[in-house]
Amino acid sequence: MDLALAQTTAQLFGSVLTLIPFAVASIFYLLYWLPLGATPSTTTLFFKCLPMLFLWFFVYRQGVNRSYNRRILGGLVFSCVGDALLVYDHAYFVQGLLAFAVAHGLYSMAFGLRALRAKLGGILGVFSLVAYSFFYPVLEGTLKWLVTFYSLMLLLMVWAALGRASQFVNNRKRHFAWAGFWVGGAMLFWLSDFVLAWNLFRSHVPWGNYIVMFTYYAAQLGISLSVIIPKKSKEV
Repeated sequence: MDLALAQTTAQLFGSVLTLIPFAVASIFYLLYWLPLGATPSTTTLFFKCLPMLFLWFFVYRQGVNRSYNRRILGGLVFSCVGDALLVYDHAYFVQGLLAFAVAHGLYSMAFGLRALRAKLGGILGVFSLVAYSFFYPVLEGTLKWLVTFYSLMLLLMVWAALGRASQFVNNRKRHFAWAGFWVGGAMLFWLSDFVLAWNLFRSHVPWGNYIVMFTYYAAQLGISLSVIIPKKSKEV
């Protein structure tokens, strides 16, 4: 096995051990608290946001001297704010959506906007437009423009994630799988939001809340793991 790859793998496993509290908190929320109904309350807010707090700690431990890490940490913070606001159903829906839009903006800045590929952006744009067409007819007033803005920010984040991955793979062929962390995270974020939107604006999705939260936590985990730098590799 390549020495650099072996060192990187050992580094990853060492970091994963610090994510055990995140895993426990996520499982507790999904398997215990969510089945109880997760009614709006301070307790629900705490258990829903607890996994995110552990991800904050994980990213912080990797060091915040890099702008990439600081932006990822900022995205996690604003995501957690969005989580807290959305606990209270529709009362703070607009504020929660805006908090997540800021998070996507920070993630996009972290992944890098210079690596965007026009052809890839066109493909993603068509795909997103088709998905958005399911919801546009049922949105009204300010919500129509707000959801449009949020969808564009989500699209930008996924686009930037894929752009960074292509640049990363070209520069570090031995660490191809590493790009899967943030690419998988970005795609799972899109899936989580799509199921959430379908649940809210179209019709009930069986096990919808579980799908939304499982893919959401997995998405944030993937994005958080991207702060680990492969050994003997230069930063993108």
